[in-house]
Amino acid sequence: MQLDFAVVDDIATQFHGRGRAPGLQIAVLADGKVAHFAGYGVTDCATGAVPAADRFFRIASMSKSFTAAAILQLRDRGALGLDDPVTDYLPWAAGLSGPTSDSPGITVRHCLTMSSGLPSDDPWADRQEEMTQADFDDLLRRPVWGAYSPGTAFAYSNLGYALLGRVVEAVSGGRFTDYLTSELLLPLGLAETTYDYRAVPAGRLAQGYRSTPNGEWEPQTFTAPGSFSAIGGLLSTATDIAKWVAWFADAFPPRDDGDDAVLTRASRREMQQSHRLLPFDVVEDADGRNRLMSKGFPWGLSGYGYGLFVEPASPVGAISQHQGGYPGFGSYMGWHQSSGLGVVAFANGTYAPVAVPARAALEALLLQCQVGPDRVSATEHLRSAIELVEGVIAEPSTLQDPAFSDNVLVDIPLAERITAITAARETMGERTGQTEIELRSPTEAVCRMTGTRGRLDVTLALTPTDPPRIHTFTVEAVPTD
Repeated sequence: MQLDFAVVDDIATQFHGRGRAPGLQIAVLADGKVAHFAGYGVTDCATGAVPAADRFFRIASMSKSFTAAAILQLRDRGALGLDDPVTDYLPWAAGLSGPTSDSPGITVRHCLTMSSGLPSDDPWADRQEEMTQADFDDLLRRPVWGAYSPGTAFAYSNLGYALLGRVVEAVSGGRFTDYLTSELLLPLGLAETTYDYRAVPAGRLAQGYRSTPNGEWEPQTFTAPGSFSAIGGLLSTATDIAKWVAWFADAFPPRDDGDDAVLTRASRREMQQSHRLLPFDVVEDADGRNRLMSKGFPWGLSGYGYGLFVEPASPVGAISQHQGGYPGFGSYMGWHQSSGLGVVAFANGTYAPVAVPARAALEALLLQCQVGPDRVSATEHLRSAIELVEGVIAEPSTLQDPAFSDNVLVDIPLAERITAITAARETMGERTGQTEIELRSPTEAVCRMTGTRGRLDVTLALTPTDPPRIHTFTVEAVPTD
């Protein structure tokens, strides 16, 4: 369908008017390309350069999805295990003990899912990018204080992702930024994504700023790659992020055709699952309904996957996303898992909260598309089972058919089932209308049959055997009020 991008422009105009950054740019992403672009203000106060889709911005914590992808790639190559303690790869990191004597060791998976027990550490970590490998290793030899026992709570730890970057170095034998560039950026054709601001072509680098008390924009000094680059050191453009988003969205749905040599679809889907639930609040929306909202984030109940926030049950279906904040910059990317429609936004003001307008724009576009929660598709065997329902209701003795698992008549004898189904049929009365099907999963369904006096709800589910058989067949009569 043809999208009306005016809503995106209106949201972005209102946000830029609040003066959170000298410049703002927002792009709608579809099929690996920028489908719509809007820019406001300037990306460099000194030169008057204006926003453009090829401008390089510091993408901040959006970088974590790249770090996580590198870890999954090494996992898939057999070079590391997600449940291995970090100290298996960094044996000198003696300071990584939990807050209690019974705390387990911090694992790679703990770091990926923000479950390491290390405390939230913005904005301290954002100023550590240039830390040398020697200084970082020395930091890890000393006590590193934890807030929680690893694996028990969500806490947004940049240090945890710096640890992942150091693990990549230990396993690969080279610098983290070199590994990421050679094994992810170049194979995926992300030529406009880099960890080094000095590599950005002249005139295309957005300058970051901090707002001063007297209302002026103070330029922020760029930092070079170092031991904390894994947490947020990438610079990129809207056009490259469009490719990155499309690569993740292409992991859905699961299918049989050729896979990706860089990182399998299964691993990309794994990154986009909710592995650690975020703390949440119950809030009342404009319609007076209660809604669960993740604490500190402008979206609904979510979890953290691997380098991505995942909102599995948003009103429009599952959303993958990540915001970013850094000295001089704010950023956001988010996309609808099933359609791949996404939004990316950059601003050149310190911690500019662009996630708020960008997420609102994404949801508005998805509502235009009239998308909803992802639809369930029935397996071929479930479709065949559904076709048997009306026959069983008409003649319950057919429950002896081989399509039914042995447990069906062991759990409730045939005579008892015949009596119950006959009574339920009487409650329903004469059939009216077509049977309605509610798919609860690819192997479970509820068939609703209406009649003159009531309704029958028939629930059925299949076994995992070959061939699948019906192991659940319940009939509930619902009288008309």
